[in-house]
Amino acid sequence: MLTACVSTVSDYQSPTTGANLQLTPQLGGALLAVRRANVYIAEEVTSCGFETQGVVRNADLPRSIAVVPGKTYNLRTVFETVGRQIDGTVVVDHLFEPKPGARYELRMTSNRDGQIVHLLENGRVLPLRRPCLTNTTSSYGREQSVK
Repeated sequence: MLTACVSTVSDYQSPTTGANLQLTPQLGGALLAVRRANVYIAEEVTSCGFETQGVVRNADLPRSIAVVPGKTYNLRTVFETVGRQIDGTVVVDHLFEPKPGARYELRMTSNRDGQIVHLLENGRVLPLRRPCLTNTTSSYGREQSVK
């Protein structure tokens, strides 16, 4: 059986100190459609286990937040396209461990060519690292599970 759920996640509460992470959307228009991007921040609590810390919603972007250096995070970008002829969701996960004093930027691009996410550290693009999500303790975004 295929089930789907839409979770309710609180807004991300930035710690008072930490590495700076700039969230920058670059959302191009679509014919008769609206594009949005929400970023869910999850912290690794066990090997392959993540706990959602909160979400930064499209309406709050661009925005700068803080993340704690030395911890491992999964940044889940959920792109949504809503329109009369187009409806769709694309999810991109990006695992990273912030370093003290480094500056980060998550660039989320959605245009007629597709969706892409780049994570930059001090202006340099980091390779995409995907997490294993077998022990995720809190759902985030739109998820589907097969039972």
